[in-house]
Amino acid sequence: MTLQELEQALEKAKADLETWQARGVLLNECSHTWMDGMTQRSDAILAAERALSAARGEVYAMVWTEGLGLRSNTLPRVFVRPGRRVTLLAPVPYIPPDWKGKIIGENLSYTDESPLLRVEYSDAEVQAVKPGPIEHHRLYRRGLDPREMMQVIHPNRKDSVQHHLMIFEGAWIEIQGKPTSVEVWTVSLEDAARHSAGTPLPL
Repeated sequence: MTLQELEQALEKAKADLETWQARGVLLNECSHTWMDGMTQRSDAILAAERALSAARGEVYAMVWTEGLGLRSNTLPRVFVRPGRRVTLLAPVPYIPPDWKGKIIGENLSYTDESPLLRVEYSDAEVQAVKPGPIEHHRLYRRGLDPREMMQVIHPNRKDSVQHHLMIFEGAWIEIQGKPTSVEVWTVSLEDAARHSAGTPLPL
């Protein structure tokens, strides 16, 4: 598709969402069908933003852990160790049935801090900043979905380093490195933190 066609596709996706929202207000809808329609149309906008940014050669964001979102209201724990090694512990609200990653533990109970995503990085750098309005983030309108763990795509990057971005109510966290282990643990955030080596990143 040409840039013009991609721009038109994005505008159409936005118009579709506005029409669907107006329908819900008009009919006073709050059904699962209407909410599913909102999600589908919002996702279509994000997909169109990513396609347009990629075509322009811009940095953009795409979902890294498909279907495995993060709890935005619970800050994760990040541990930094010598040798540029980093451990991330971040609670997730739901483990989808088709999750293909490894699950550690058997006693699954959903709370604000369990289960959690555990990612080990090597050759890593981590940065945490205080959040501002999401509209001020540099990747806003470039595929950024605050509900998900994002991978920041650098079109000109040639190395194997991955750039991950997580949006929480208390911090925006970015990690650049090589993920060597990606697992879901069914223990609490506190229990996992007690068994994690390294220096906690102040958040």
